[in-house]
Amino acid sequence: MTSLNNYIKVTLNIEADNLEFLDTSLGKYRGREAKFYHAVLHLDHCLVCGSDHIWHNGHSYSNLRYLALDASLPVFIRIAKERIICQDCHHNSMAETNLVNKYCHISNPVKRKIISALTEDMSMKTIAIQNSVSTCTVQRMLEKYQTTSTQDYDWLPEHLAFDEFKGVGRLLPLMVSLTMCSKSYLIDLKRIFLSILSTFQLLFVGRLKPLRWILITTMT
Repeated sequence: MTSLNNYIKVTLNIEADNLEFLDTSLGKYRGREAKFYHAVLHLDHCLVCGSDHIWHNGHSYSNLRYLALDASLPVFIRIAKERIICQDCHHNSMAETNLVNKYCHISNPVKRKIISALTEDMSMKTIAIQNSVSTCTVQRMLEKYQTTSTQDYDWLPEHLAFDEFKGVGRLLPLMVSLTMCSKSYLIDLKRIFLSILSTFQLLFVGRLKPLRWILITTMT
């Protein structure tokens, strides 16, 4: 391994042993200036039977999107994935790495950064610009990983606060007068909320059991 290869791996925080970096360059990607790291992904055995009696069968090239410090200059790793043919089982194999999933062109570090950004207070468009991906990509990441976190709709805090309500007729003054009242009024207060809450809030409030409303101490 060359010193340039080691330096790039340390800079990009990559630990793939079968990935060798050769050079860097600046170029165009879809009409935009971009930085390219040129690398070769080696394969020295058959992925089917494990034999090392192989014929080399060229390379498969792909542009892997990677993390960039400057959103105006996207970073790509142009990987030449080595292809082989096994002399024993005659199967074709292509080099793989844990840096990216199979048949994907967005690196796993970029995906992890997008998932982390989705927990912050920023729009999907902003996240897409910062990571040099499309808004649809951010949306797919959200839909893919939101199922891993369960949402508990059968719970309310002891102290509940709402902001920026718009009254419907005389319902808002009634809601204010019931705030801080005894728990026996909270069931009627729920009916008022259901008439003025937005559609998004109804998805949460409508699933609560009446008992959970009884457990609320204060509402503001």
